[in-house]
Amino acid sequence: MGELPLELQAKLLRVLQERSVTPLGSEIPRSVDLRLLAASHVDLAGAVRDGRFREDLFFRLHVIPLRLPPLRERREDLDLLADAILGELAGGRAERWRLDREARAWLSTEDWPGNIRQLRNVLERATIFSVDGWISRSLLEGTPLPEPHAVPVRPAVPIVAGPGATFREWERQFLTLVLEQCAGRIYGDKGAAARLDLKPTTLQSRLKKLGVRPLKPPAA
Repeated sequence: MGELPLELQAKLLRVLQERSVTPLGSEIPRSVDLRLLAASHVDLAGAVRDGRFREDLFFRLHVIPLRLPPLRERREDLDLLADAILGELAGGRAERWRLDREARAWLSTEDWPGNIRQLRNVLERATIFSVDGWISRSLLEGTPLPEPHAVPVRPAVPIVAGPGATFREWERQFLTLVLEQCAGRIYGDKGAAARLDLKPTTLQSRLKKLGVRPLKPPAA
């Protein structure tokens, strides 16, 4: 809402005032009965002072204001939120990822400036690197530990994405690493798909989307 262009703000204000809209391709306005729930991460009062938000629209919206505290002000909710997100990421499977004690303690030490979106991204990245279903503090911090029984990886494909890397960059490098460890195999018990608990077709689709070319498996 706070980033809505002034032109669209005027149109929205007209709808709220006149309780009518003109459908696209028509010249006849239609009455509407509506209740508007608006959300914004922008300080709208400050935006009004800066001339970026219409004052008349602000007062139209500012009837029953509700403030949702940022995560740093409700750290007691982090455990419940993290478990709910991990359950969602599990996609209905009975086996869910679990946070160990140090990981849960670490959650409450962070300020989470990106709030729920940042928390979800951190947890989703950690699930990709988890090899036993447990999520440790190191995985949350973006420094995944090597799998104890993993096949040694050639130095040409280390995971070099730092804390500032995008999730896409982490995923691309991680899948490349798994392919290396599986000698380029996607199918079969020793293939990358089985190791990642994915359908081979799903993995192939993801590799294509990320621009990762599957390695040629060794000759039988």
